[in-house]
Amino acid sequence: MARTVERRGVGVMGMNIRGAGSTGQRRSLGLAPLSVLGEAPHRIVTAAAAAGFDFVGLRVLRVVPDEPHVALAPGSAEERRSRAALADTGLDVLDVECLVLDGTIGAEVWWPALEAGAALGARTFTVASSDSDRHRIADHLAAFAQDARSVGIIPAFEPMAYRTVATLADAAALAREAGCLVLPDSLHYHRRGGTPDQAAAVADYAVMLQICDATAQPPADLAGYIEESRAHRLLPGDGAVDLAGFLGAFPASLPVSVEVPHPSLAELGLSAFARQLYAAGRACLDALGLPDRPPVGGLV
Repeated sequence: MARTVERRGVGVMGMNIRGAGSTGQRRSLGLAPLSVLGEAPHRIVTAAAAAGFDFVGLRVLRVVPDEPHVALAPGSAEERRSRAALADTGLDVLDVECLVLDGTIGAEVWWPALEAGAALGARTFTVASSDSDRHRIADHLAAFAQDARSVGIIPAFEPMAYRTVATLADAAALAREAGCLVLPDSLHYHRRGGTPDQAAAVADYAVMLQICDATAQPPADLAGYIEESRAHRLLPGDGAVDLAGFLGAFPASLPVSVEVPHPSLAELGLSAFARQLYAAGRACLDALGLPDRPPVGGLV
């Protein structure tokens, strides 16, 4: 059931999500929230802007119960600080995350998160799945998409190598049915043996790209896959992922987010780590020779 929610920024019918990757002279680069998990959102915004990023993503839902989390409920002190930081820096929140459809979760969980995302002006909401029932996934995704659209947000389904929806093709099929888009991630693409042709086949449904690097050798077990994904990714260019093939399969107008959770955050501190991520992400895009192109039309 739709609610009336105050939204920062443009309404859903005016969004040009897939054109958000163009900033005039360079490709748009953002900081993913998983890279800086546990940091206060207003500090993430400030550090991202100082590092040179063009946008940020923020986490409005815990993925696991014990992960560090700073709540962003509308009207809360942290939400006010975050909105002030966005206004001061000129950055936008492109994406918020992350709803994991587990077969039981419903509007009682996602509505407060949608309200938080809308108040921040978010355009997309990342969704993943741990449910083994495909029909139920499709039903819940469609219900979430309907509610999300009513507050100016579109879901972006992210396939994850260790979850029940693990490939770009499977995520795109569900997205088509539910009327939402797809969020390709270079780590999960790599770990599932993705190819540029497979990526290109879902390019029309991609809303943003997440990049990192990884070793050639996959983790030994499920726990290893989760640990790598959540805490031990490599900087773009430092591993074996075919980033040229991955990025080249999608329109160059798509925004790119650097998602590299790593112990270096604690070692370097937020500001220095954000600068390191920006430098690696920008160097990756420059080295691959992926210049800006005219933005594609808005998809909502």
